[in-house]
Amino acid sequence: MITEISSLIASTKAAYDIAKGINSLKSQVDRNESISKILEVLLSVQTQALSVNAVAQKLQEEKSDLTKKIMEFENWAQTKSNYELKELAPGIPAYLRKKSGGSEEPTLWVCPYCYNKKQESFLQLEYNYGTSISYFCPSRDCKTSFRYGVPGRGHKSPPR
Repeated sequence: MITEISSLIASTKAAYDIAKGINSLKSQVDRNESISKILEVLLSVQTQALSVNAVAQKLQEEKSDLTKKIMEFENWAQTKSNYELKELAPGIPAYLRKKSGGSEEPTLWVCPYCYNKKQESFLQLEYNYGTSISYFCPSRDCKTSFRYGVPGRGHKSPPR
C-alpha cells in the first residue's frame, strides 16, 4: 500500500508541475500538449487512488474480522472461567458449571468435545434406568453420547 501511495503522490506532483508551466508556454500547440499530458497524469492518479482505496477497504475488513475474533476469544475466556473439569461418571470427563455463592442453580454439564471447540453445549439426560444412565450432547456438530453403569462398567461412545 505504501508503494501505491508513493506513486499517487509522485503522479499528483507531476500533474502540478505540468500545470504550473502551462502559462509560460507561448504557442497554443504547446499548451494543448501540456493539457493532454495533465489529463493522462490525472487519469493515472485516479486509477492509483482507486487502487489505494481498494487496499484500504480490504485492510478495514481484515481489521473488523480480527476485532471480532478477539472479542470471541475474550468472551470464551470469560465463559471458560465458569467451568471446571470433573467426572460426570467414573472415566467420563465433562465440564461442570461452577456454582455461585449458595445459589440454587441446576447442575449443568458441558460436553468436553464441544468445550474444546469453544462451544457451550449442555449435556441432556437421554435415559436413566437405575443401573444404566445415558447423557447426550444436543449440538448438531457433535451428538456424542455418554453412558455409564452398563454391565457394571462405565463407557463412552466416541464422538461422531
